[in-house]
Amino acid sequence: MKTSVNDRITPAVVGHVAKLAKLELNKEQVVLFTKQLDNILDFVNKIKTLDTSSVKPMHQVSGLTNVFREDTIEPSLSQKDVLLNAPETHNGYFKVKPVMED
Repeated sequence: MKTSVNDRITPAVVGHVAKLAKLELNKEQVVLFTKQLDNILDFVNKIKTLDTSSVKPMHQVSGLTNVFREDTIEPSLSQKDVLLNAPETHNGYFKVKPVMED
């Protein structure tokens, strides 16, 4: 199900995306999201009609710059000390429950 900015959002598209995202939507939510997403595409189409040929591309708008520092090696805890209070470990690593199941 491929859509471009020129296509309309349909309840089928919303349902498909919801299924991919493992979201359970009721009929009212599908109708609401269809309308909202369609409105967003309408707005994108309006923006596409603007002449931006004289606008310089930019990577950020705030004028702030990143502050870099040198990486330095400093004393740290040993692996044994880090794992000391872990509820479960395995082969020198934290053991945790899986976060995704299928």
